[in-house]
Parts: sequence; C-alpha cells; structure tokens
Amino acid sequence: MFFRDWVRGMMSGTDRRPPVVVPPRAPGTWPLDQPLVELAPGDALTIRDCVTGIQILGAPGSGKTSGSLSLLARAMLRDGWGLLVMTTKPGEAEQWVGWAAQSGRAADVMRIQPESGFRFNFLDYLDRHPDRGARVPSNIGDVLMTLARYSKPKATGTEASEFFSESAAHMATQAVHLLRGAGEPLTLESIGRIISSAPNHPVELESEKFQSSWLLDLLNRAADRGAPNSKAMMEYWLTQFPGMNERTRGDIISTLTSVVFRFTEPPIRELIASDHGSNFIPEHVTEGKVMILDCPVITFDQAGRLFQIAFKHLLQRAVLRRPTVDTTRPVAIIADEAQNFATHADYKYQAVCRDFRGCTVYATQTTDNYLEAVGSKAAVDALLSNLLTKIFHANAGPTNDWAERIIAKDWRVMSSDSMNHSDERNRTSFGNSQSDQLHPQILAVEFTRLRNGGSRNGGLIDAIVFQPGRLFAQSGSPVLRVVFSQS
Repeated sequence: MFFRDWVRGMMSGTDRRPPVVVPPRAPGTWPLDQPLVELAPGDALTIRDCVTGIQILGAPGSGKTSGSLSLLARAMLRDGWGLLVMTTKPGEAEQWVGWAAQSGRAADVMRIQPESGFRFNFLDYLDRHPDRGARVPSNIGDVLMTLARYSKPKATGTEASEFFSESAAHMATQAVHLLRGAGEPLTLESIGRIISSAPNHPVELESEKFQSSWLLDLLNRAADRGAPNSKAMMEYWLTQFPGMNERTRGDIISTLTSVVFRFTEPPIRELIASDHGSNFIPEHVTEGKVMILDCPVITFDQAGRLFQIAFKHLLQRAVLRRPTVDTTRPVAIIADEAQNFATHADYKYQAVCRDFRGCTVYATQTTDNYLEAVGSKAAVDALLSNLLTKIFHANAGPTNDWAERIIAKDWRVMSSDSMNHSDERNRTSFGNSQSDQLHPQILAVEFTRLRNGGSRNGGLIDAIVFQPGRLFAQSGSPVLRVVFSQS
C-alpha cells in the first residue's frame, strides 16, 4: 500500500480492525507482555516493547512531543511507572506536571529545582549505599571520572585522554580513602580541598605551609585511627603526587576538578553537592516517583546538563542493582532534545536494562545530533541499535536516508507493460511481464510527507513506527503507519 493510499484509508475511517483487548492483571504487577498503549487498531506496544528502548525522530515542529512522546508519557504515568524526566527548555516541567495531574499522578511528582529545598549529596549517597559494590572507593572514583567525561562536549577516546582519565580516577580514589580513613564525610568540596593543599614538589614537604596543611592533618588522623591503607595513602600524597611531571599533574588535576567545579558552583551546588543529607535519591524513581529535573539546559547551560546526566547515570546503576519479578515497577528515563543528555555509556545500559525493567525514551531531530554527544559514529550506531523501536515523524535530510536504509528492502512484484506496433501489417501487440525485485519498504521521500499537526492538519500527526523482529497486525510487516491526535 502506497503512502497516499494509506492516508486516504485513515481519513475515510476504512480500518475496521478490532481494538487491542487489555487483559486484567493483579494490582502492583507489570507483566512484560501487558499492552501499554495502542498505536493503531489491533497493534499495541507492550511493556516488553518499551523496555527494549524507544527512539523518536522528527524535525522541529514535526509533532514528536505532542504526538508520540505525549502518548507514551501519559500511558506510562497511568500505568504507575517510575519516571525520570530530563529537561532542555523552560516550560517542559510545567507540561509534565500537567500530564501527571491528568493521569492521577500529581502526588508522585518531585520537581527538582535549585533553591527548592531538594538536596542530593551523591558522594555520601554512594558512601552509605547498602550495595557493597557502590561503596568501593575505586568505584566511587570511577563515577567521578565518568561524570568528568560527560562534562566535555565530546569524548575523544585517545590514549592520552584515557591516561589522564585513569590517573584522575586514581587520584579521586585516594582522596576517598583518605577522607574515610580520617573520619571525614565525603563531599566534593573536601576532595577539592585535598587537591589544593597537596604538595606540588618534593621540596614543599618541609615547608611551613604544608606542615600546617589540611592534607597532612588528614594523613596523620588516618594513621592514628589505624586506617588499613594509611601507608599507601602516605606513599601517594607524599611521594607519587609531588613527584609527577608538573604538566602531567596539572592535566590530571584539571580532569578531576572539571566535575568538582561544575557541581560546587551555585545554584547547582545545593542540589548535588550539599553538605547536608539527601532528601531525593535515584531509588525514589524505582519506587514510583515522577522525578522532573527542572534545570533546563537552555537556562542553566553546562551545569544543568551535567547535573541531569549525573543523576541519570546513578539511576541507571540503581535500576541494574535491583531484583526483577512481575512486581518490579518499570522505570523510564525520558528526554526530549536527547542529544543534550546522551552519553557514550548509554548503549551499555540499554543493552541490559530490559532484564531489569528499565526503559529509555529519547527524542531528537536527527541521528547526527548524537555524534557530538557520544563521540564517534560507532557509539551512535550502538546507541540507536539498542533503542529498538523507532518512531519517525516528518523530517528531511540524511536521517530520512538512514531510516530508509535501516528499515531495509523487501521483495516486491514489479510489473511492466509493453506495446509494439508494426507499420507493415498495421498491427499492435501488447505484453506484460512481472519480476521479483528488491525495493525499499519505505522510501526516504515518504518522511517528508507526514503531517505535523496544527490547524491545517486538523491536529493530526503522522508517524512511521519500525520495530525489528515483529510483524504488526495491520501491516503484516515490521513497519506500521500511525496517526496521533494532538487533542
């Protein structure tokens, strides 16, 4: 069926397929094969479909937010999912608060804003975590360095950058050991203070300034308290650190302090680097909260972006730590303008989160948007491959060619007619031949013809859904053409 024929059929209401019947289920259970949202008569997305990941693509104004994203979001809200919502533009939070209220989930909303009273000391959270793996100092150091990588526009992946990253992770680990050994709470300010008071050259060890430094006080207290690794700490801070090449040490410190600086500047400091206890943590989302990170990138720039990425990263870890049964609540991480929040580690999470009822819903304009965020075409391909369900809205440019290519070709019977005329006998003969030929299931040009809502389209938004490994009832193929209503 060609696109124009499908549009005529949808507009005339000729589709008579019976709707999806949602079977009853016990309260507080989320079986994977439970239908969540009906895309078209006879075809629904189940919880299983959602936890394999969803990528929404469409040009600005194509209707991806008011169409497919709105439908998915409200279905997940009604179904009691835990949601983490990441924001780019002012006003997104209000939109989500409205959707939650319409879905009966207003009481579950946690709108996280600077100066709103919400606090999250993520180092203390990791230090006190009931999971032993989260508390390992080297793992805490790795978390810091993972966030430091995200603070840069692009992950370079060079040998030099890996060296500085690993060296900075080791420095962070030694700082965690030292604070623990001395009985000090773990805070970003404390780590920054350790680094600033450390000797930069062996000759400084005898200086009056270092002899009265906070670092030496911590080392002495750790030794007096019988810290099991106090000798290793002495070796690192009094020998290895001051003995480094000055330029190398400076690059390592810069790598680590990039995240310390971002998180200790107001107003983000009060959210994620507070000296006080935490009153919001990732596990609140797994328990059913609708957590809206209302620190839009347009308003708070890199600090807002990094804060949201940090919390997303820690939520991903929390999802992967929990046991999974039918009563395990699905958790969705949802980001419009997802290029601001995607990282080179997302595909690793998405590859396994299905088994833990974790869902990622990303929406962006083009596939190229991800290149700057994740650092390489291979990482972009890995991320998009692991977001199994693709929803395409009106678009133009290379993304349409990419969509045509990944949906792939299929065999189609092609017919050709011929006519031959003989002047001598004044006879005309006609012929017809048929052959099987490979032909794109969806042509790139079709994405340019999709309706994008608004008054001129009667509030209707077209989309093409592609889900490999499935034959939709309506189309008999992995491709389903759907219509969303903005009303």
